[in-house]
Amino acid sequence: MSVNILDRVAAGKADKSDVLIVCHKKEAGHGVKVTVKSSVRAFFGKHIESLVARKINELQITDILVEVDDNGALDFAILARLEAALIKMGHNVTKPLLDDACFDHFNPDFSRLRRSRLYIPGNNPDLIINAGLFGADSLILDLEDSVAPEQKFDTRFMIRNILTCKNNFLGASERIVRINPLSCEYGLADLEMIVPARPDIILIPKCETADDIIKIEKIVAKLEQSHGIPKQILFMPLIETA
Repeated sequence: MSVNILDRVAAGKADKSDVLIVCHKKEAGHGVKVTVKSSVRAFFGKHIESLVARKINELQITDILVEVDDNGALDFAILARLEAALIKMGHNVTKPLLDDACFDHFNPDFSRLRRSRLYIPGNNPDLIINAGLFGADSLILDLEDSVAPEQKFDTRFMIRNILTCKNNFLGASERIVRINPLSCEYGLADLEMIVPARPDIILIPKCETADDIIKIEKIVAKLEQSHGIPKQILFMPLIETA
């Protein structure tokens, strides 16, 4: 996963249940400074500031200004945006900032009923955190058509965090992620981020030949082996052209 290294980077949006994080690289000796603007500052401002500062310190990052513009984001979303921003800035983040990944809900099963499927834009945490309330057989977290190209990088972190979060916002629904096609610049990076988070199914868009599925199957098998995933993630190919 390659990114352009910048002195000022942003990740996220100041939308409902989301957060915009802007990081500035500062001169030596500046130290770490975190500023928080939040719609819930009176209740959670100190928690947000402490959370961000703690993660910065754990990574041993110095001389940085982090501006947090929060609109009620939960911790998994804050950490997804922070991680994306820090990687854009060139910092070496070797493991997810979200602590204690939970895989208790990973249960790929061919025989599951799939009467109802609910598509959710992967870059919209306000919709994601309520998705489990509707009781759909399958929830599809989308990285493809509902996500603008400039937001796909940030969205991978959001989807990974919701899949591995200890808080079960997705309920008992089957967890599906629609990736981008391998034929575009985003598909491989999607798999490298999402497979370790153990979705039940990878939804493969715009399938035209068997090779489209075989290529993804080989990549996923290698990722499953390297990350010690105990069950095979399933595939759901979409044939969209006649």
